[in-house]
Amino acid sequence: MQKDSVQISQIISYIIDKIVQMTRIFKVTDELYLSGEINNSDINILMELGIQTILNLMLELTYETRSLVNLIHIQIRDGERIPSSKLAEIYTKIDLYKKNGMLNHCAVGVSRSAGIIIG
Repeated sequence: MQKDSVQISQIISYIIDKIVQMTRIFKVTDELYLSGEINNSDINILMELGIQTILNLMLELTYETRSLVNLIHIQIRDGERIPSSKLAEIYTKIDLYKKNGMLNHCAVGVSRSAGIIIG
């Protein structure tokens, strides 16, 4: 009986962890998602959501995609004015890849990535 309660406890912990992870990733449209910084464990969740491309707008990469998803890394400093040429590149990438599910993210998911989605 105690073994069953341990397994149930582990299952509940696993489910709660998945829910917490998924609530950090917001669905904007059927094809476009938004989040703050992600980590290696989020890659599997992205795949479960059908996200095939990540648009990273941070200066650094803090995870490895293990070739499971496409990665587009365009370095933008938070608070930086984005040149029109870089904006054009970003929107071109979004138009090309969003049909296959795309996550747009920066460190917090408020300034750079949200601003790009609002356009």
